[in-house]
Amino acid sequence: MAHQHADAPIRSMPKLVLDAIRAGAFLVRDEADLGLVRTASRIVSRADAAGHDVMPILVDYAAMVDGTMPRCDESKPWTPQMSAIHALVWPFIASSYSLNSTFWAENGRPDGLAGLIEVMKAWVAARESETATTPDLADADIRAEMDRVNTLFPRLGMSYGYIGNIWWGPYRDDRSFRIFTQVQSLDARHGETLGMGDHVHADLPKLRTMVNAHLEDWARGLDTELTAGTKRLRSTHHLGAIAAPLPRAA
Repeated sequence: MAHQHADAPIRSMPKLVLDAIRAGAFLVRDEADLGLVRTASRIVSRADAAGHDVMPILVDYAAMVDGTMPRCDESKPWTPQMSAIHALVWPFIASSYSLNSTFWAENGRPDGLAGLIEVMKAWVAARESETATTPDLADADIRAEMDRVNTLFPRLGMSYGYIGNIWWGPYRDDRSFRIFTQVQSLDARHGETLGMGDHVHADLPKLRTMVNAHLEDWARGLDTELTAGTKRLRSTHHLGAIAAPLPRAA
């Protein structure tokens, strides 16, 4: 679908909503929602104007804002503006982009539009932090956080680095940065281990955001699975002086 591309029509929705509100042509089931719709639309619109890729937050913004519009209420008939907005929403939320969205898994699912506004504010703040952070600074922060979490869950054997190379003539950097572990799925083949991230050097600020937000919980989950026997270690050489290390799986 066209909605998967950078020029997706859904990007125009926040402006259309704000224009409709100013014209008195955006009706809601609960009047208390109108101010929330205005605030949410301004957040998305300003983030888009600042150059951030707002597609991830548009998925749930679109669904929630569309859901505030009245259905089957003869006292609140839809305006042409509302019909135009609704026509943008449903193809988008039915698209493969929307269906494959990981926004809630990464940011948490809020309770209602007020909760969505708080999640979006935090999301925008993270994007602004990424913009202000150089890849080299992000690289140092990622390594420091990995070292901290690794002391909490040492049997995971975490390390940080990249696979790939910098090629010369012509120059090409195909490095992929990630957190590595010694943890495997029980059905792993060819030495495959679990890790976090798959980011090019320029996107290290984004990996920094992911690591700071999720690495400790992710590591805790892997450690729990090792204890339960639903994951295994590829190697135990890193365990060193840790008491009662897990035996290497056959």
